[in-house]
This record gives sequence, structure tokens and C-alpha cells, in this order.
Amino acid sequence: MKSWQRYASMGLFLTFLPAGSPVSAEQGHDHEKDESPSPRVDTVTLTPEALASVKLVVETVSRGKIANQLVLTGAVTADADRLAHLHPKVEGLARSVRKGLGDRVKAGELLAEIDAVDLGTAKLEYLQALNNRDISRVECDRALLVRDNTQKMLKVLRSGVAPLEAERRLEGLQIGKDRSRLLGAFSTLRLAEATYAREKALYEKKVSPEKDFLEAKKAFETARAEYRGTFEEISYTCDLELFKFEKTRRTAEVALAGALRRLFILGVTAEEIATLDKTPGDTLSIYSLKAPFAGAVIEKHMTLGERVSPETSLFTIADLSFVWVLADIYEKDLSRVRTKEPAAVELVAYPGQTWAGRLTYISNTLDEKTRTARCRVVLSNPDGLLKPGMFARVKIAVGSRAGVLTVPLAALQEIEGKTAVFVKEGEKFLVRPVTLGEKDAAVAEVLSGLKEGEQVVADGSFVLKSELQKSEMGEGGHAH
Repeated sequence: MKSWQRYASMGLFLTFLPAGSPVSAEQGHDHEKDESPSPRVDTVTLTPEALASVKLVVETVSRGKIANQLVLTGAVTADADRLAHLHPKVEGLARSVRKGLGDRVKAGELLAEIDAVDLGTAKLEYLQALNNRDISRVECDRALLVRDNTQKMLKVLRSGVAPLEAERRLEGLQIGKDRSRLLGAFSTLRLAEATYAREKALYEKKVSPEKDFLEAKKAFETARAEYRGTFEEISYTCDLELFKFEKTRRTAEVALAGALRRLFILGVTAEEIATLDKTPGDTLSIYSLKAPFAGAVIEKHMTLGERVSPETSLFTIADLSFVWVLADIYEKDLSRVRTKEPAAVELVAYPGQTWAGRLTYISNTLDEKTRTARCRVVLSNPDGLLKPGMFARVKIAVGSRAGVLTVPLAALQEIEGKTAVFVKEGEKFLVRPVTLGEKDAAVAEVLSGLKEGEQVVADGSFVLKSELQKSEMGEGGHAH
């Protein structure tokens, strides 16, 4: 299909006026007559349907204010608040390396694995401490139960009930060996007491000799002393046993807390610790190095099998969705600059393009040698075009001039090595070379090529440029 047929089907018509062809009033120009041959005028014509589909924004050339600017030289750097130099927290051998230079990473994504003996030992110590703590809790709970039941037994016996009644009341309670000791002493006391009471009565009636009475009395007093001693001993020792078990439990909990803190220091997460008892033994020594946030690997210093330590910088991760441009302000210009002022940044790597930002920081100190203060402009970098190390020119607004003929920066395009705009005339858009003066973050000063009141395409002008280049390639076999 021929070029004009292709663009007719798209609703776009491009007209090329050969050198020397007059420009009619229909093309929207009001030039003075000039007998010399005029340069070729490239025109893009859009049908109403095509015009609606591309959504061009047309603005009127007018006079307004343009910011006076302080021009600084600087360089793009990574956002220092979103830059991480990753060191392992253990010493060991590189077991696997998952990411390479330039790779994109997500927050928490695995970068590398290190086989670290100290980490495996620390995990085993934690598991042992966890087991000791659990055992000590069980023992302490049982000691508490025995102490409480023993106190119930002492209360029952203190009430003076008969041995068989005491046995009935204490049935089913976990008391341990102290039950038989104390109940045996209690039964002996009750028997000795009954014997003594009988022999005393018989002696007083002159039926039994004094010898039997004294022996019964002695046996009663001995049984009573033994019972009281046993009672007091058990009353004391049941609390002492509980204290010993509580001390063991607290010691085990302290040891577990220490083992847990060591794991945290070594970089083990709470989620990993929660499942540590289910982790296979052959993987306990593996240390996982993970990305702290989403970004890109801009440095890598790690190879498989390499011995690494906490002093080794293995990866540098940078989130380059925003970058800093650092520049220096001379001492004589500091009074003209304030933070939060708009700034326009131009990069050597991308001629003709401007990035809008804002001045967010001015250093509180000056470099003694250069007599300059460091300043910072933050730029959004969603496409990753801005790379740390690129040279930049920073323009900061420091006042303004009024009555200046201006055109939006978005309207400017580079066509055949010249700066040009697309002037709207009806359904046609003419390529118009322009000469520019100063630029600020939003507009450029027009020195020649446009008149006040003419309409130029702002947003969407790149679409017209693209169609123009397609047409030139189709008609002439090459782009001009």
C-alpha cells in the first residue's frame, strides 16, 4: 500500500510542500512576500476523528512570567534512604547465589544462602533451651499441685479427725511420699494417745502399775514429738521444693531468652524461629540473605563457595524509583536559594529533555576548599532512565521576569536537529522551528519563530513527531 493510502486509512494526512512553494492563507500563515525560495514546510493534517483519538492538548502562545534560574552542575545518585549494603551476620561458605548484577528484587526475596556452623549451633542451643523450659514448666506445675495438696492434708490433720477419716478426705490427692510419712506419724500418735489415756485411767484406779503408765506416757510424748516434727518438716519442705522447681523454671526461661536473642542477632526471623522444631537437621546451618526492600542489585561481590564474614559486603540494593541529584551552590548564591523551590534538571545522557523536581535540602555547612554547599533535588524515576553517576545540570528558580513570550516545555520537539513546535491551523499542524532563550521548570522563552496568540500543541506533540517521521521514512526511504 502506498504511503498516502496508508495514512488516509488512518485518518492522518501529511503534506510536504516543496521548496519554493508559496504558503497559502489556508495554512494559517501571514508571512511577508519573499522572492527567495522558502524552506520546505512539513504539515500534519488530522481528521476530526483522529484528532479526538490522539487527545492533543493545544495551548495559546502568550506572554507571562519565566523564572530566573541559578544553573548548577551535579550528578545523579541513588536515594541514600533507599540504599542498602548487605553484609551477612554470620561467617561461612556461600552455598548458593540467587541474584546477579542488575537483577530486580522484591522485598524479602532470597539473594543468597550461606552455610554457617555457628548458626546451626545457635539453633540447636535454642531447641535444647526450649525443651528444658518446657520440662521445667511441667515439673514446676506438678510441684505446685503437690504443695497445694500437702497443705490440704496438713489442714485436715490439724482439725484432729481420726486417721481413717483423714485417709478418706485425702483420697485421690497427689501428695507423694509425704502422705505415708505424715499419716503414719499421725496414726502412731493417735494409738499412743489412746494407750496413754487407758493406762492413765487404770493407774489412777490402782489397777495398773505405775511402770506401765509411765511407759505409755513416754510412748505418747515420743509419738507426739515425732508427729509434730514430721508435720513441721513437711510444711516447710513442700514450699522449699516448689521454690526449687520455680528457680529451675526461671533459669530455663532466662536461658531460652538468651538463645532467642542470639538467633535474632544472627538474623533469624520470628517466623523462622516458630517453625524451627520442624526444620530438617541438615538445613539448620543455612543462613538466608534477603532483600530488605524492592529495588535493583547495583553491586555484587559474592561467588559460589566463597568464604564470607560479617565484614564482607555481598550485595548493594538500591530502590531507584526515586533518585537524588546532588549539586553544589557557591557561597555567593546561597542567599538566593531556598528549599522547596522548583528545579529543572537536564542530563547529558538525554539532550533536550527536562525533569521537574524540587529542592529538598541545602547543607548546613560549606566545603572549606570549594566554598560551596551541597544541595539535593529529588526526581521521580519510574522508567529507570535516571542512573546514578549521570552528569546533570540543575536549574533552580530564583525570581522571575514578566512579559516574556513563552511556550510550554512539552511543546518542544527536536526535528531534523532543530528545536520546533507544532502550530495548529484548523485541522493542520505545521512544524515551526523556534529560537529559545531561558527555560524554567515549565516553560521556555521564545525569541523567534512564534507570535503571541498562535496555538501550539503541548501534550501529545510527540505523537505528531512520530507520525511525521513515519511519513518521511515511507516517502523518501530514510528519515531527515
